[in-house]
Amino acid sequence: MAAGIDAFVKCAMITNRVGGWNFDNNEVTYNCFNCGYTAKQNENEYTMSNKTKNLLLSFNIPEDVIVEYLSERYFNQNSPAAPTVKKSAIVVECDLPPDSYRLKDASDTDAWAYVAREYLSSRSLSVTDYDWYLSSDKDYRDRLIIPFYQNKKLVYWQARAFDPDAKQRYLNADKPKSNIIFNHDVLYKKNQRIFIPEGVFDAIPFNTISLIGGSLPDSKVEILQKFNKDYVFVIDEDLNGYKVGKKAISLGWKISHLSDGVDISKAIKKYGKIFTAKMLNDNIKEDMSADIWLEFMKAEFERKEKEKKKR
Repeated sequence: MAAGIDAFVKCAMITNRVGGWNFDNNEVTYNCFNCGYTAKQNENEYTMSNKTKNLLLSFNIPEDVIVEYLSERYFNQNSPAAPTVKKSAIVVECDLPPDSYRLKDASDTDAWAYVAREYLSSRSLSVTDYDWYLSSDKDYRDRLIIPFYQNKKLVYWQARAFDPDAKQRYLNADKPKSNIIFNHDVLYKKNQRIFIPEGVFDAIPFNTISLIGGSLPDSKVEILQKFNKDYVFVIDEDLNGYKVGKKAISLGWKISHLSDGVDISKAIKKYGKIFTAKMLNDNIKEDMSADIWLEFMKAEFERKEKEKKKR
């Protein structure tokens, strides 16, 4: 990818030409390498040029969203109140599935342990990366059990099927998860910036947290606000990711993404852990830059979905 360019796109001003978006700190710029169309917007500006407005409209970003970019909330005047959050329930301990045992303690002749190691390898993980479990129970033996700890106590678990085509990929502890955060105790550490991917397998490589699901419920917002960290939500490029991103930036948090739209596990397998971490840091966006990127991502996602239906 060319230096300074965050996303190559088909130019909406000239059909079948290539343009590039650049999100640099508080400024968003666009340049078409063929027709020469350029536009830029700084979030500290109170107005938007016609060139920039026409460009955003050409990428199917609604006009009411453009108006919102220029609203007073970006300039600390009459900012909308943060969403009201509900009190979360007290987290209680639970038990693992029956006949569970640690993967690292499995015997060399354990066939399911071999399957588990191969599965972890396919996700760019290993036996030593986490406290994985298996079970000899017939309902769980073909699954990898992932315990969730809080204050070093077991509060939840997920059992992931090894078969990617399984009808039910996850079995979960029989208890509410509205206030469950994977790897919760990371919040007590001194590091101020915390990346938050959607899934557990994307959180483990960087020893970070996951909200386990494609949403940002108020109960988990309350938990995160108590720790007052620099949260960066890693956005999946779909409608759930769009909703999570919009809510995150409305709360004053940041977003990031991987340049080719893959999840963290696939990026590590393709690029390595260090370069994946660099991409996540380089792609951090907030305020107006985050909002524009989310609208652009949503428009692209919906366009691709329409093309699929036409096939």
